[in-house]
Amino acid sequence: MNWRRWVSWSVRGLGGVEKRRSVKDVIRRCNPEVIILQETKLDNSRLKEIQSFSKSLNCKFDFIPATGSTGGLLTLWKGNILTVEHVIKEERFLGLIMRLGNEILLLGNAYGPNLDAEKENFFSTLSNKLRNFNCCLLVGGDFNSILSIGERSSLSGDVDAVFNNFVAMNNLIDLPLQDSNFTCYSSRNGGV
Repeated sequence: MNWRRWVSWSVRGLGGVEKRRSVKDVIRRCNPEVIILQETKLDNSRLKEIQSFSKSLNCKFDFIPATGSTGGLLTLWKGNILTVEHVIKEERFLGLIMRLGNEILLLGNAYGPNLDAEKENFFSTLSNKLRNFNCCLLVGGDFNSILSIGERSSLSGDVDAVFNNFVAMNNLIDLPLQDSNFTCYSSRNGGV
């Protein structure tokens, strides 16, 4: 598969003009074919802003609105490179069956739960969904879980066995980050 660049980013809100400008700047600099954003915190009332955001990046899009002030998934793609054939929408998962040349792939954008009690059900449900597709899988997002302790900048937190099992059972590969040591960083409490 000839896949060049994609961006996955838990943006922690996309409602502010400055935040959208910052995200656009990164996207323009990276020039990815696909952008998957989590935790946009945008609901259906903000559809015009999402359309404008997408148009400014010369992308097509699909999204799942936030529930209250949490969640929200937005996937953008270059329509001249990728063709979407089917969309799967659930509360914490936005899946696009896409065609890239002669190949079919499932591009998944996921936002995992923060609560440990909800993680097993989330990963089990997502695994069952992924098994229904006999194609290349590219699943990214904010899983709110880590595969190894080196993925966390703070000393707190444990490796998530349920997440590790999900990755192994679905034959997924943890792709290396580019230009960053961590997928998320917060200055609150010394890091994430």
